[in-house]
Amino acid sequence: MLKGHCLPDLSEAAPTGPPTKTIACGSAVALASKGWNAECGPPQSCTSIDPLSHKTIVKTAFATLTLVNSAWRNPVVWCPGVAAPAVTMADIQEQAFRLLPHVAIGSAWTTTALVQAETVLWAGTGTDRSLGAVQIVGRTVHLRIAFDHAAWNFGDGSTDTVTTPGKPYDKTGDPCHTAQCADYYGHTYERTGPMTISLSVTWHAQFSFDNATWTDIPQPITGPTAQHTITLMQARGILVPPPNP
Repeated sequence: MLKGHCLPDLSEAAPTGPPTKTIACGSAVALASKGWNAECGPPQSCTSIDPLSHKTIVKTAFATLTLVNSAWRNPVVWCPGVAAPAVTMADIQEQAFRLLPHVAIGSAWTTTALVQAETVLWAGTGTDRSLGAVQIVGRTVHLRIAFDHAAWNFGDGSTDTVTTPGKPYDKTGDPCHTAQCADYYGHTYERTGPMTISLSVTWHAQFSFDNATWTDIPQPITGPTAQHTITLMQARGILVPPPNP
């Protein structure tokens, strides 16, 4: 019997009829060297496409021979069925969702802010992140995500959707001393009182079995919602007497 192949359970004889033997297909020389008076003929191998990785899977063809006059003859060549991978897209999407980061709300004002002046806000994340590798039914699956969009709810009835995380406020290198801050993203409130800001980040996700060839997960994935509460106050001018001469 040829070595080096994963063979099915071989049987020397069928329950009825002449004995049969199943072999892994090789060259006619290899068969002859084993004393088999038969050739597999084409195909020597079977191919199929992995529906997830889209790679070609090659499997050895087999031949079932019948014992005729003390020789193995009449080969019937067949290809073993290529089962679809046990990993499904739903499995991969579930793992990607489980590993999504919790994105915090960044704010130039931690607890209080002023009406009629822009409250600078940002999503506390970069645009591209690796989620690492996970094991799904025995296969290693690498996951990565890219920023798709951020959905903001400012707590005053206003909402916005943006395609970038926004720039963290830099009070030393790029301070803003005006009512509107051109270098930053934010929201201008019109009324006082507590406001609860909500942020949901949606990601474009990909997976790979070899960490080299990447495949898109069809639907974007939205992570957990973050919240941050600030109190809006009104700035008031106060007249003070001039300093004594």
